[in-house]
Amino acid sequence: MSELPRPHYVVHPDCPRAPPQRVWNAMSAEERARVVRDLPVHLPEHLMPPPPGDDHYEATMEGREALRGYFARAETPLYVSGEMAVYYPDETPFYPDLFAVRDVAMHKRDTWVVSAEGRGLDWILEVLVLGNRRKDLEQNVLRYARLGVTEYFIFEPRARRLRGYRLTAPGIAMYESLASYDGTFVSKVLGLDLLALPSGRLRFRRGDDDLLVPQEIIDRLEAFSEEATAAAEEAAIRIEEEQERAEAERQRAEAERQRAEAERQRAEAERQRAEVAEARAASAEERVRALEEKLREVQGAAGAKKPRRTRR
Repeated sequence: MSELPRPHYVVHPDCPRAPPQRVWNAMSAEERARVVRDLPVHLPEHLMPPPPGDDHYEATMEGREALRGYFARAETPLYVSGEMAVYYPDETPFYPDLFAVRDVAMHKRDTWVVSAEGRGLDWILEVLVLGNRRKDLEQNVLRYARLGVTEYFIFEPRARRLRGYRLTAPGIAMYESLASYDGTFVSKVLGLDLLALPSGRLRFRRGDDDLLVPQEIIDRLEAFSEEATAAAEEAAIRIEEEQERAEAERQRAEAERQRAEAERQRAEAERQRAEVAEARAASAEERVRALEEKLREVQGAAGAKKPRRTRR
């Protein structure tokens, strides 16, 4: 009996699908690689979501950047992407705004083909602004649960509303609606809290720490830099003032020293003048004594030479 030919799968350009899992399993590695290459990156127009506006774009971009930045540094990496064609076996492909998958290789991808990756999506977030509310709020709730996506969140920026769903149990294709705690939802897949801010932005939080997007980090660094610059300028002014005060004190101390030196010099001059005066007075007294002594000697000599008178 001859060997049956391997199945050959052709991707239809107008309605692209990944092959059923049984067909995929029967393919060679070369055929699988060809199918992955043939599955389009950009879905046909009828499968693509409408062009997003700024609110949709900013919420999607900020969420992706915040999660990618966090999990790039986390002990347990998590692949995070979005706005990428996702192909489940024999399913109409879809284009989630943001998704995450655990335990897969961390590299760049053009599409997510479940059979090739060996895993489906673990977490999905859809941003709802002006899109199809029925699709996000009803159809996707049923579809993502059927596909085994562990958690599904819907964020409405303009309404500042967040909804969350989680599979009730492994192997059961049914979601339970998650309750929030003061507007905060817990994601077990991400290990993070999610909340909609009054500003209409989506925030991811780990304990008391917010996951910041690059622009927020830049803004905080700029604010810190401005504060540091202002503090440095203020410190420089204080240092200059202290230096000026120290110089003034030094000059006053120098003036006091000079005055003290002048006083000392005047006192020394007075002392020297007094010594000179005392020496002169002592010398004058000595001369006077010498003259008196000489006078006494002269007087004594004159008295000895005077003749005596005789009596008549």
